[in-house]
Amino acid sequence: YIFQTIIERLYDYNMMYDENEKIKGDMNFISDGVISMIMKEELSAKRLDLLKITNNEFDQKILGMYGRAKILSDAI
Repeated sequence: YIFQTIIERLYDYNMMYDENEKIKGDMNFISDGVISMIMKEELSAKRLDLLKITNNEFDQKILGMYGRAKILSDAI
């Protein structure tokens, strides 16, 4: 939140006081770095859970070695 506020204030300052009209325009800022990291971690955990659940002969035939390898590589 603090980072987003600083960027917004710098943007507002430049829009009001900078003489270069080429840099002026509309912009919205969304700081989603932490949210993105949390979502990636949750997705990785779900993929690893999927591999545990499907670790049986029947499901391995459905996924195949390539499918399981793909899920594992995406999880890491």
